[in-house]
Amino acid sequence: MKKAFSIIQTIILMVVGVVGVTGVVGVTACGSAEQKPETSKKLYAGIEIVERGIMWFELYSDKAPNVTAHFVKLANDGFYDGLLFWRISDLGTVQSGCPNNDGTGHSGKLLKEEIDTSLHHVRGTLSMIRMGSPWTTSSQFIICKEEAEGFDGYYTVIGKLIRGDEILDEIEKDDKIKTITIQEE
Repeated sequence: MKKAFSIIQTIILMVVGVVGVTGVVGVTACGSAEQKPETSKKLYAGIEIVERGIMWFELYSDKAPNVTAHFVKLANDGFYDGLLFWRISDLGTVQSGCPNNDGTGHSGKLLKEEIDTSLHHVRGTLSMIRMGSPWTTSSQFIICKEEAEGFDGYYTVIGKLIRGDEILDEIEKDDKIKTITIQEE
């Protein structure tokens, strides 16, 4: 039995090569408690609006991990494709993400809000709204055209505008989302 095991080891070494074995040994030897966790990759969302262009947002997956992950999943599944910015608020926000295009619908999954008090609703903030009661964050979102501090502590901030400021200013009621693209860096 030992001889068969030794033959198998020799074959594996020949196939894997010295570099592969060193890598395996390195992985095995690195299991100490002092090992640093892998840093998260940055996530970005490009909201493309028909006949207007793309706004790019840096997403806060570290500050609102569950709500941001849900937004990313919906975007990747095409949920937002074709939805309207159905509301332009007097409070300086534009709103979308309702499958009924009137504020009454959601994705079918309700989440608990993830409020980070260090984040505020300033110009360019991307925030997932709740539908009245706590635990009703789903698919609807707002983008702030100006400061809206009344939403601080109430809605989950998931990102900030980093490119496409002029497009935010141009959005009008019933503008259509072509798609939302998610990129990792």
